[in-house]
Amino acid sequence: MGTTGIRTLLVDALEFYEKENAKNHHTDAYELVNHGTPVFRRGEAFYMALRFKARDYEVKRDMVKFVFSF
Repeated sequence: MGTTGIRTLLVDALEFYEKENAKNHHTDAYELVNHGTPVFRRGEAFYMALRFKARDYEVKRDMVKFVFSF
């Protein structure tokens, strides 16, 4: 806990649903997808799930940001 008493959310697991997203992105024939690597097309929506350690996400308290780099 920090000095304010707010515990930072820590990610326990992240699931990119590689095979399900690949169908929507027309990348299901890519070898990478069959080895657990997600392949997305720019501008297309995708599904993912996060599970946090220690406590649940609270919409009024927490902010989650994603930074993707290539």
